[in-house]
Amino acid sequence: MTEANTSKAFWDAPENEDKVNSTNRAYDAEQASSAEWTYTPREMREVSTKIDVFTSIIAVAMFGFVAVFPFSFITDTWHVFPYECFGELVAQEDGTFACNDYGVTLPEKYDATGQEILPLSEIIIGWAMLGLLLFVFVVVSWGIVTKREHLRHVGHENTLLYMVSRFNREPRIKRSVALKKYSYIRKYAEQRRDNDGNSYTQTSYEIKTRGERSFRLHSFPEEDYTSVSGLQIFTDRERDEYWR
Repeated sequence: MTEANTSKAFWDAPENEDKVNSTNRAYDAEQASSAEWTYTPREMREVSTKIDVFTSIIAVAMFGFVAVFPFSFITDTWHVFPYECFGELVAQEDGTFACNDYGVTLPEKYDATGQEILPLSEIIIGWAMLGLLLFVFVVVSWGIVTKREHLRHVGHENTLLYMVSRFNREPRIKRSVALKKYSYIRKYAEQRRDNDGNSYTQTSYEIKTRGERSFRLHSFPEEDYTSVSGLQIFTDRERDEYWR
């Protein structure tokens, strides 16, 4: 779902319709790159995705599953939680005890109650590492939950921006494309595979401009692409018929 500016854009006003659609249908590469065409500035328009709570919970759960591995490494390396001897305690010359578990003497040192004896420095390092892991988990999880995507048309430059924001901060530009007279949105079908290996068809969109790299669009419904960019959507067949 998206949030959009509901104010009318330049190309939405009936009196400006002729200015927006008055393009020569006979495609001419020389004319397309001509400097004679001047862009009429429009007001900025933007749409943003809403926070998807269900998807965020799944992403955080997956990250939590991954975090189990460094958690296990920390607890095994620094023994944050002291081991307990369930076997036979064997007295040592230094006053500590060794643990004989099913005929195997473990290398750790234990006290008379069967609790592992840990140096204070090892305990501090272990808990510090766990605290750091917890901090990273909270920050990354919050970043996942607050992630929003933005599609913004900069009216005075005729440029489309794809931006991402996290932590409710100002969005950062990830990609941009300068729109030109003969730019259009290509609608096409592509084959994808799910996690089970099953093939399915997905409708995709990209902005095409002669001489420029394609600008892939995603995360927004079709109507947002046209309302924000002011471009028309064509399939490959419709494009060929349009310029015929």
